[in-house]
Amino acid sequence: MNVKIIRNIGLGLGFLAAAHHAQAQEAGPFYGLKLRTAVQASEHKDALKGYYLGFGVEAGYQNDLGRWGAELGLLYKPGGFYGADVSAIGSASAIKVDPARSVDMRKGQVDTLALRLSYEKPWNGVGLRAGLQIGKAKFREEYIGDVTGTDGSYRDAYNGVIEKSALAVSPYVGVSFPVMKDQFLEVQLVGLSYTSATYVHVAGTAAGQGTHNSKDSVSTATRMMPHLELAYAIRF
Repeated sequence: MNVKIIRNIGLGLGFLAAAHHAQAQEAGPFYGLKLRTAVQASEHKDALKGYYLGFGVEAGYQNDLGRWGAELGLLYKPGGFYGADVSAIGSASAIKVDPARSVDMRKGQVDTLALRLSYEKPWNGVGLRAGLQIGKAKFREEYIGDVTGTDGSYRDAYNGVIEKSALAVSPYVGVSFPVMKDQFLEVQLVGLSYTSATYVHVAGTAAGQGTHNSKDSVSTATRMMPHLELAYAIRF
C-alpha cells in the first residue's frame, strides 16, 4: 500500500475531525471541482498499483430533497514493471521454454474518462451519497520478451503494446462532510470497473521464429475492484 496515500488519508481524516458545519445551501444550480485519490481494498490484479488518482468538474441542482450532480472527470491507475512467469509460456514444439535463459517483462495501467452521476441526501449534518461512474476505461499493457528453448533450437524476441478500451460502469456509495463553506470531504466505496488485456505468446513456431506469430493471442478479463476513495470538493 502506498505510504503517501495512507498519509494523505490520515491528514484528510484529521482535517475532518476539526471541521465545522457548512452553512445551508440555497436551492438552485451549483458547479464544482473535485480532486480524488483512493486505495484498493482487495487483492491487486494485473500488476496495477493499489491506488488511483483523479479530478473532475461537476454541475448539478440542489433543493430541499437533496443534491443531484453530474461530473465529467479523468482517472488514472498506474502499474509497475513485473516479470511474467516464463515457465507458463506455451511452445509450438515439444521443446519447452528455458526459464533460466528467458525473460518476459510487462507493465499495465488504466485511464478512464467518465461521467459520474450522483445523488446526495442531507442527514444529521452530513450527506449520504450514491451513484454510478459511466465511461470508457482504457487498459494499456507494454510488453517485451526474449525466450529460448531448452535445447537452444529457437529464440523468440517480441515486444509491443496492447490497448483495450471498454465501457465500464462503476457503482459507489459514501458520505460527504462539510469542512468549510462550500467545501466538502467525500469518503466513498467505489467498485472500479475495467477490462484487462494481456499478450499471450506461443514460442518456437517455424513461421514466426524470432518474433510474433499467428498462434499468439490476447487474453482479456473483466474486473471490478473495490477502492476506498477520498475526494475534496469545492462547490460554487
